[in-house]
Amino acid sequence: MSSRAAGTPGPSFAVIMTVKNGRPWIERAIGSILPALGTEGEIVVVDAVSTDGTTEVLRDLSQRVPLRLVVQACSMGVGRHLGIQETSAPIVITQVDADVEYRADALRTGVDYLRRNPGTGLALVIGLHDPDPDGTKLFVWDRAFYLKTPGYPDANQADDVVAVRQALLAGKVRRCIVERVGDDLRVAGRDPNVVRDPWKKGPGFLGVSRRRYAEGWTWRLYVRFLWATRRTFPRFLAGLGLASLARLTRGGGA
Repeated sequence: MSSRAAGTPGPSFAVIMTVKNGRPWIERAIGSILPALGTEGEIVVVDAVSTDGTTEVLRDLSQRVPLRLVVQACSMGVGRHLGIQETSAPIVITQVDADVEYRADALRTGVDYLRRNPGTGLALVIGLHDPDPDGTKLFVWDRAFYLKTPGYPDANQADDVVAVRQALLAGKVRRCIVERVGDDLRVAGRDPNVVRDPWKKGPGFLGVSRRRYAEGWTWRLYVRFLWATRRTFPRFLAGLGLASLARLTRGGGA
């Protein structure tokens, strides 16, 4: 279901959002995305059968804005995959939360970055000054590349880690750092609580890397994943579990 008029060109990029029971935040989240769409983008929302009225809100919005709605019981990972299948746009943005208000320029920055770097399968848009070391990231995919990978799994946790694995193996991942202040990619969100120090929230490197190894990762691949997703070198060190060294090297940029 979409408000795009029949006969008009298809979208050149799509924002994929998954939601279940997000009525208190969904309109503000979508409202923050609309300025980024212009005349060439669309939003695909996969609603995992909400019971709080979210579905009705989305159906009403789809009559007024370029929103394509899919209602299907699914996990977050499957929802993202369904959203990518639903659109024909050559560029898709995932990891877009239904309870976060985004900076429109962050969304457009990711799309423009992918267009300027042909051959990139996945651009990770990361806010340099986001106070949470594991905070908001936007995944901007070349849709054709994504469809050749295993894609998002049927999982509710760490589906982004699984999805990015093939892109890392293929050497198709690039980082797009947004240099701003505050939360960078976000204007607001449901949870204002963030971690202020990079070593207070990390992956528990040895334990997590052991689990990733059991899932088919290698130590080198997991280190590459941390390097691609951490905003600064001290945060990369903190992700490896080297908290003391991270403290010494953080300076003013951690």
